[in-house]
Amino acid sequence: MKVEFMIYIYGAVCASMIVFNIVYNLLLKGSKSRMQKRCLKIKRKIDAQISRLAAGKKVEESHLEELRHKLSHINHLMAFHQVLQEDMEQNPALYREYRHQIRPVVIYMAAIYRDKENMQAGYFAYFLSCYTADKQMAMDSLQDILQDYVQKNNLYCRFNAL
Repeated sequence: MKVEFMIYIYGAVCASMIVFNIVYNLLLKGSKSRMQKRCLKIKRKIDAQISRLAAGKKVEESHLEELRHKLSHINHLMAFHQVLQEDMEQNPALYREYRHQIRPVVIYMAAIYRDKENMQAGYFAYFLSCYTADKQMAMDSLQDILQDYVQKNNLYCRFNAL
């Protein structure tokens, strides 16, 4: 009777692993489409602000507020970063001005991501290293926050913060 019981347990473990793999694969497929939808929404909003900049206007305050709210979530930050990297070559001057005008949002996000888990803080530090690649953004306001990032125990976060 003990052998049969062990075979049933083994079969249950195998069946649960198969179910887990099926669910995991379905979630992975869904995450790609969700990321594409996020990127499209963010791209539309950024394009609207870029056209405002081309007309000589400033970025809307409501857009900045929405960025503060949305980009505090890592998935939205990843989509925002992807859109910026893809579209930046189209009109570098306008995108540089756009990045210049969203500085308060970036500083706010630095404070938010400082308290998040290490991998999310590390990704934000990577985003920040790409964001400040042209050295247009003054680092004075971010130095204290970046020192906190350097003190985290995650090498990825430390490297990107430096």
